Amino acid sequence: MEPITLLTPAAIIALVTLLRDVGLPPKLAPFAAIGIGVALSAATQLWGDNTLWQAATHGLQLGLAASGIYDAARLVGGKLQPTERTP
Repeated sequence: MEPITLLTPAAIIALVTLLRDVGLPPKLAPFAAIGIGVALSAATQLWGDNTLWQAATHGLQLGLAASGIYDAARLVGGKLQPTERTP
């Protein structure tokens, strides 16, 4: 298994959610997502053949994607109202 397999937006969202559960202010969540993405991607540079610059830019992309996915899901989730089912 390649280490990059663990670096997905879903994994970053899970880590940021964990940080928010332990007290991270919501306004810092996007910065945490970017930081986690860059840090984890830079760490995989040790095991891969990417340069540090490639790993950092890939982590930036992952962090921005995770942040965007989270915000989009929150906006859509807030607009949806539960519907009543009739038998």
